[in-house]
Amino acid sequence: MKISSILYRIYSDYVMSDRIYVFEELIRLARENDYIFSSISEIHEKMRSGIEMKEKTIILRHDIDTDIKTACKMWEVEKRNGVISSWFFRLSTIYTSLMKELHEGGCDVGYHYEEIASWCKRKQVKDVEKVMSSLPEIRSEYLENLNRLRHQTGLPLTIAASHGDFVNRLIKLPNWHLLSDAGFRKSANIELEVYDENFMSVVSDRFSDTSYPDFWKPSSPIDAIKNGSKMIYILVHPRHWHANVIVNLKDDLFRFKEGIRYK
Repeated sequence: MKISSILYRIYSDYVMSDRIYVFEELIRLARENDYIFSSISEIHEKMRSGIEMKEKTIILRHDIDTDIKTACKMWEVEKRNGVISSWFFRLSTIYTSLMKELHEGGCDVGYHYEEIASWCKRKQVKDVEKVMSSLPEIRSEYLENLNRLRHQTGLPLTIAASHGDFVNRLIKLPNWHLLSDAGFRKSANIELEVYDENFMSVVSDRFSDTSYPDFWKPSSPIDAIKNGSKMIYILVHPRHWHANVIVNLKDDLFRFKEGIRYK
């Protein structure tokens, strides 16, 4: 890793000023340019029903990898601006009261799952063929976790979003492969995996936030909003909008230890 990348990471995690106001400015810009905000499930249902989507739309998705406190701040911004969005929580970030409030507010709430990566780290497996042969065991773990979360939260959790881990990049197998089997997906009562090609086919522009100094990849969504792109998909993570020092330090240390043990 380059020295500049390390310094950027330190700045992002421990020095960067709060950027929540920038997040709100983006939402207000979208409103000023006549965009509506729709959840992933709303778009999915319109697609299934053959409803023509004429309005300029933004699909705003939150992956809550870390930092519930900043996630709550982002939700406050969205409530002020009447935004409907989609939120996905890892096992490590489950926050039942927030999840229920989001659901009651009309947002999607789903499981940000990572069972393939977790299984590989626990078993010290680096061979993708071993993973493939063990998919029944890994799917069983996924189903157990999902059903426990449904019981804990009282929410349907029928929309799922795969989490990307360094292990998935190393073995070149994404977590969403767990839901590639239609029969298993049906048994788990999962209506949609957000990376499904059919769903993504309606998206005209796609953006994700990232760390300092770029903040967005492949570029900022501002130009797409100003140019009137029909269906904009924006993925955000709390970590990139506020430097929560304690949370980031714990997460950085945990990921460092995981990497050492696995490699």
